[in-house]
Amino acid sequence: AAGIAQNLGALRALATVGIQAGHMKLHARNMAVTAGANDDEVDKVVEIARASGRITATAIEAALEQVRHR
Repeated sequence: AAGIAQNLGALRALATVGIQAGHMKLHARNMAVTAGANDDEVDKVVEIARASGRITATAIEAALEQVRHR
């Protein structure tokens, strides 16, 4: 019984982290579009912002500027 409880707890943690990560990626993409990124820029902007460890409007805008000035 204890093993099953541990397995269920581990599955729950994996599912929650995976869902949260996916949600944050979608949120970052939406923020990039709102900041004015075009289709070709969105993925690059999200990658830069996520690498900075901050998904904020300021981080997204800075990432967009970085992409546009390369």
